[in-house]
Amino acid sequence: MENSKKKKKEEKEVVERQHCNTWGYRNPDEVVQDILGGIHESLLRGYYVFAYRSNEGEIKRLIVSRTGQDEWMYGMVTSGWTCLFPSVTRDGLLSLVVPDLVSKKVNKDIIEDFKYYILQ
Repeated sequence: MENSKKKKKEEKEVVERQHCNTWGYRNPDEVVQDILGGIHESLLRGYYVFAYRSNEGEIKRLIVSRTGQDEWMYGMVTSGWTCLFPSVTRDGLLSLVVPDLVSKKVNKDIIEDFKYYILQ
């Protein structure tokens, strides 16, 4: 009887999920190649923070770079349009991008990781 209680306790332990800042890319070099091949090269001027790529859904690409203390830039490619925000604050970034990710039904883990890396 004691063994079954121990097993149940062991089964309930959940390993903390590791955050990921590169979704849909094999490595950061592939992110750079994607930027050079289509999004906006100016994103390479900042410090790489987060990248997302998908062949499914409406949001196809999202790249975020940090250029200063509270200065960010991001580029996004969707099935209908492309954008580049060359300068935005952290609050602006969160208020612009998170609602898009939620409304386009991007995986919740990806949204969580996006917020995690932006808030660091």
